[in-house]
Amino acid sequence: MFLILLVIAGTRSQTLDITTKTSVVCLIGVFVGSVVLATPERCRAFFDAIAVIIVVLSAALLFSFTLLLAGVRVETLSVGHFWYGYPRPAVIILPGTTVYNYVATWFGMMPRLSGFFREVGIFPAFACWAAGYCSFRRWSPLATGICLIASVASLSTMGLVALVTLGGVIGARLRLPWWFYLVVAPFAAFILIAVTYNIPYIGLGYKYTNATISFVERMNAIRNVGSEDLLIGGEPDGRNLAINLIAQVSTYGLIGIGIIVSSLLGAVRDTRYFFASLLPAFVIALFSQPIATEPLFFLLFISHRVFAPIPSSAAQHREQRFYWPTAYRW
Repeated sequence: MFLILLVIAGTRSQTLDITTKTSVVCLIGVFVGSVVLATPERCRAFFDAIAVIIVVLSAALLFSFTLLLAGVRVETLSVGHFWYGYPRPAVIILPGTTVYNYVATWFGMMPRLSGFFREVGIFPAFACWAAGYCSFRRWSPLATGICLIASVASLSTMGLVALVTLGGVIGARLRLPWWFYLVVAPFAAFILIAVTYNIPYIGLGYKYTNATISFVERMNAIRNVGSEDLLIGGEPDGRNLAINLIAQVSTYGLIGIGIIVSSLLGAVRDTRYFFASLLPAFVIALFSQPIATEPLFFLLFISHRVFAPIPSSAAQHREQRFYWPTAYRW
């Protein structure tokens, strides 16, 4: 999968540096994926470790949020900063998160937290996955709650997708029919968008009315997709062309995007409600952040193999394609 995307991007690119860096990242992703899937035990241990790391870092983000909410200034907690192409630097604060920009809340101006990622909108993708993973592994509900609350506490627009994962966790716990979630989720999403529509820096209405930089960048990238060669992709020139999955059609073409989407939908076969833990990452990649071709993003979408049963026969395998495995029917 990674090598195919590499060929699509590399053969269309005149920029050797981009192709070389992509080669290294893709080969690392292929190697790690092969090692992880070698045995069920290794697969489980690998994703357990990732989930634990994200839970710990989510707890650190929540602790920082609590301190800031209590009135502690960012300057007091600051231990450094870094630049990455924006007018102001991001600030690294204790006990372990980064801050960029501020947002008006019911509690006054609050900094937006991005965890251990450089962009605020990336953190919720991994926090929501960790929340669902912890729930399906039957770990403490506290771990699930920490990740979901941290996603919202990041004060990112995409942090609100934590409610999508929460709905999946509740649906699995209550053993609700899968179709019930598919019907209710769109209505819940519509209500969520309406309620948060005009919240500064978070609501879509605010972003549209005030033409925020991030919103304009993404809209321009999506608008320009139609001018590219959409079958096999074009020249990956400029940051806007790769700012989200829709815009990346210009780089990887419909062939590459088809590979990505098919890998995401493959998670539904083995587990139903766990897909709700992956859906936020897909939505964030589709509209907001350029993470769709990152190895760690792809690895999240093979994590459902931890919960997949090992068929003892071809007949049993055919049966389990259409029914939720009994061992994980909550």
